[in-house]
This record gives sequence, C-alpha cells and structure tokens, in this order.
Amino acid sequence: MKIDVSSWAQPLSRADFQSYYSAQRIQPWRRLSVVLSILVLMGLAVAAFDLAVLPHIMEESFRLAVFVASTVVLPVIVAGIIWAPRNMMRNVRLWKVCRANGLTFQEQVQNTRLAGAPFASGRHSLTRPMISNKEATVGWHQINNDGNDNKVRIYRPFTFGAARLPRQVPHIVLKNRVSDVVLMPQLAGAVKLELEGDFSETFLLYCPTGYEIDALQIFTPDVMAACLDLAGDAEIELVGEWLFVYTRSAAPFKDPVKLFALFKVMGALESRFSNQVESYEDDRAVENGGMTPRRRLHFKSRSKASVAVGTVLLIAYGISLALRLFGS
Repeated sequence: MKIDVSSWAQPLSRADFQSYYSAQRIQPWRRLSVVLSILVLMGLAVAAFDLAVLPHIMEESFRLAVFVASTVVLPVIVAGIIWAPRNMMRNVRLWKVCRANGLTFQEQVQNTRLAGAPFASGRHSLTRPMISNKEATVGWHQINNDGNDNKVRIYRPFTFGAARLPRQVPHIVLKNRVSDVVLMPQLAGAVKLELEGDFSETFLLYCPTGYEIDALQIFTPDVMAACLDLAGDAEIELVGEWLFVYTRSAAPFKDPVKLFALFKVMGALESRFSNQVESYEDDRAVENGGMTPRRRLHFKSRSKASVAVGTVLLIAYGISLALRLFGS
C-alpha cells in the first residue's frame, strides 16, 4: 500500500482550517482564532492588573499573595498561546494525511466503550483523536473521573489499537513488564503463566482460571516471537472477538509515518492471531451460549469504606506531621 504523507509538511491555509472545522463539526468557541483571542485578552488583563491595580493595594501581605498568584497564571496563559496553535495545526495536518489515505479521522470521541480492560476504568473518558480504516482503529485515550467517582488512581493516557478477530476467545492479557496500561491488580481471577526463554524477560501472560492451556495454545512460541518483534514495548489483550494493543507513546499522532507503522503492526498482529484462533473452539462456552463469565477477567470493586479509611489515615498523617514541624 502506497502512503501519501506529502500534505504533512505543506503550509496550512485558512481554507484548510475551515474545512477541518466543518468536517469535525467544531463549535465556533473551540476554533483557533477564538481560543487565541480569549487567551491573549486574559493575559493582557492579568498584566494590566499587576501594573495598574496591584501597586495601590494597601495590605502588603494581600498584595504579595495576589502577585504570586498572577505570576503563576500568566505563564500558564502564555503556554496556552504557544501550545494551542501547535496542537490545532498538528490535528489539521493529520486530518489531511488521513483523508489522502482513506482513513477516517475523528478529532475527539466522548466515552469510548470498548471491551478492553483499560476502557472499564472510570466513568468519563475522551479519545482524541480516533483514526480507523477497514481493518483497525487506533486512538489516544484519556480517562477522566469526576469528583463523585470513588477512584483514587490517576489514570495516565495511552495509545490503543483495536481489531476484530474471526471468533471469540478467552480473556488473555500479554502484560509488558515495563508498561502499566492494563492494571493487573484490579483484575479478578487472573492466573499468571510462565513463559519460556527470553519471552519471560519482557512479557507476563495472564488468563482466567481454567483457561491456562487455551492461552498457551494461542500464545505459542512463534506467536510470542511475532509479539516481541512487532510490539516489544506494548501490551496485548485478547477479549471476546477483539484484539487490543496498548502503549504509552503518543508518537503515532505526532508523526504520520509512525501512525502508519502502528496500522501496519495492527494488521500484522490481526493476521497472525486470526490464523491462530481460526480453529479455536471452547466447548464450555458453546454449552453456555457464548461468552461465559468464567472466560472474562473482571475488575475488582473498590468499596467506599476502603477509600474512607485511606482518607482518614492520610489526614491523620498530615496532622501528626504538622504537629511535629510546628508544635512547641
């Protein structure tokens, strides 16, 4: 397949931005010119306040506090003025490359719901961007929990690739020792399998109880060699009829060559696993009408009590530390 990335280096015109806004249905207040105007006005307002109003505030302690706060706000605004154009221009260029190569580009998708384990974390998420062809979908996924969620973990964003398999398989996770996208301590019923040779230095293999032989029959040494060669820095998950690949790197969405490399990896892995599971059958699943709970790893629930205990202990530690530092 010939790849055309020539538009990536071409200067962007106003028509490119207008076409992008229209294709992605971007509201006026999210467009670059409006965002920059708001940021510039905010920066001017903060600077004017520091120069014209702050010197006339009588209380020195209050004046110092306001000055410190404004000197923090102003660099953030300046960083936004620098970052916003670069981010929007990169999105427009990536959209043009995708359009030239027959890929579907979505600037952002709210609350992406896929079968993979990382997508079950949190209630709110944002995939930005999401790009797909007939064989696979890739995206940069960020999990966002609101203040009412009983979650104490901060979820880091990750890149994912997703492709369909010809038949359903047990839930199997090929965990990379240096990655933390799939959080195994949160999965219930996972059995860790021993891998042979050099594979054990890079990967750990997990599956549901009772499916150890099935997992080893799917992740044979030749398949493991392909995983190490194609996705040595990533994690792989099979669940239902889905294949997922995860990595922390956002490089595919900053460089079209790396984006197409990721699609190539997804195509090669999809082909390899499709051939591997083509004849796979699970009599236990057939007898129970499909995807039984035993074939799926589940997230452990976090009780409100455990969160409350953790909060109380943290507060107690803070009070004791303050007494030691400031007590007489």
